[in-house]
Amino acid sequence: MKKIYKIVFNFLTRKMSYGIAVAVSSILFSGLFTIINITYMTFESSRYYPDFTDEFILLMGLCFTFPFIIAGVLHGAFHRLGIPALLPSFRVVNKYIYVDGDLKIQDGLTGETYLSILEAINRVPVVFFYIALIETTVIQCILFAYGFYKNFQVSGHLWMLFSYFWQVINFGGIGFVLAETVTGRMRRACKVKLRELNITHEIQTKSSIKYKMYIIAAIILQAMFVSNAFSYLGHADIRRVILYLLVYLTIITLMSFITVRTFYRALDDTGRVVENLKERGEGIIYASTIDREIVELASGINAASDTITDYRQNLEQKVEQRTKELSDAKEEVEAANAELEAMNDNLVQVNRELEDANVRYRKDMKMAGNVQNAFLPKKPPSSAEYEVAFVFKPASEVSGDFYDFYIDNGMLTGAGIFDVSGHGISSGLLTLLARSIIFRNFISMKDQKIGAIMNSINRDLIGEIGHSGMYLTGILLRFTEGMVEYANSGHPDMLFWSEKDRRTGKVVAPEGSIIGPFLGVDILEKEFKSIKIRLTPGDCLLLYTDSLIESKNSEGEQYDEKRLTASLKEARGGPAGEMLDHVIKEFFNFMGKENELKDDITAVLIRKK
Repeated sequence: MKKIYKIVFNFLTRKMSYGIAVAVSSILFSGLFTIINITYMTFESSRYYPDFTDEFILLMGLCFTFPFIIAGVLHGAFHRLGIPALLPSFRVVNKYIYVDGDLKIQDGLTGETYLSILEAINRVPVVFFYIALIETTVIQCILFAYGFYKNFQVSGHLWMLFSYFWQVINFGGIGFVLAETVTGRMRRACKVKLRELNITHEIQTKSSIKYKMYIIAAIILQAMFVSNAFSYLGHADIRRVILYLLVYLTIITLMSFITVRTFYRALDDTGRVVENLKERGEGIIYASTIDREIVELASGINAASDTITDYRQNLEQKVEQRTKELSDAKEEVEAANAELEAMNDNLVQVNRELEDANVRYRKDMKMAGNVQNAFLPKKPPSSAEYEVAFVFKPASEVSGDFYDFYIDNGMLTGAGIFDVSGHGISSGLLTLLARSIIFRNFISMKDQKIGAIMNSINRDLIGEIGHSGMYLTGILLRFTEGMVEYANSGHPDMLFWSEKDRRTGKVVAPEGSIIGPFLGVDILEKEFKSIKIRLTPGDCLLLYTDSLIESKNSEGEQYDEKRLTASLKEARGGPAGEMLDHVIKEFFNFMGKENELKDDITAVLIRKK
């Protein structure tokens, strides 16, 4: 592979120039990967952002492809005019680096010229990064202009802004690392020339290893964010997400290998400097291949050599000085011990205060839990048409889950189940506020569609919780004239059991899931959809919070939607209470008795009489 790489790179240098060969080597991988990555992200996000039409995706693909075509045309035109490069760094490396069987630097130049060549080689990757940044910014401005022209939603513009930052990392960052790698051979060759002339060659530039680690960290964050976002929102097949992660893992591994290989090569060169110092006993040696990241370490070794010489010449004076320092240090240690004893007494007192605070905290949590429980229904409502059963098992004193049933003139007209983000007292307080808002809107808007009710609830919650960072997911049902009207806000799909067909599944619209945005988040504000379903006697609906399918047993196995659906099918035919008891029993059999709940468990089963 190394031979093939050298042949290809030398051919590009011979036909074009060294600077263009570096750019092409970097662009071919980072540019193509950028196109593939942003196309994949746009196709997947188009399921969530209807503004991302086929026309927009085509425009995006053209925008990210045209720079390659334009760059090729301009290079051909400049080459014919005898202009090898417009940028100073590219002009320098193109002028003095050539191919004669292998890559070489011209002989017989002055030390100042070789220093300028080394500085230009070091700048080429940085110049490449800034060019990539400018190109990506221009492309993104075109896409933003198109979005404003087509009246994209705010969420679409935010997604494009997020995409812009990651394309800078993909196109510019990965290209920077590759450019750093392919210029390493000529950097070392230039240092050999400088050593032959006995010229110091440590060009003072910022550490490239630090930048490489930043780029690798940014790529890891992108892979985690995108894969988790697509997996969580359900907008990408899990196999495609895994493939996406594998591709990124391969790229990260390659970049890490390049970075570590460069670092250890530089350490090897510094080791040779140390051996030379041992042989000579004094003096400064410049190795030909010390990379920029090790310059400070080499300087430290040289300084250590001077220090050893100084100690050898002034040993007696140093011993007396050190003895005095040790005596002073002893007094300081004794004073420090006395201070530590005083600190220990303070720590004991602080520990007692913490224990008292913990006791008060437990009392407050218990009181908050009692207040919350007082607002939740204690038993299922009675209804002539429906049989209702529910299970509510908080993981701690205060729960982020809540449920409710809506009664009008003694008749059951609706039901809901909701899950507040986060844990603790803040989530528990939000359940009380949210329950009141949901109840008020449901009762006052009984003549409007359930989707309109969810829109009103969402607006009220946004006004109340503002930018607190908290949100709700949930399901709201309304029973009217033998029909069940259903709306969903970012919650797991409701399950059903059909007595007539003897089957179970998820309740979805003909065109797919109707899951809407989270409640209480202003940037996600969007109209809610709703559907109506008719139940026949014996049919059941199961509403539940996500912990029922996301909990894991002691072996790390997740109790997923498939297992929950199977347990509902096995529980068919009995009263609502017995069916729900069977579903919950199967869940705890899977989890094992030794496993404590890490999240609240809430479920409601509604059976048509």
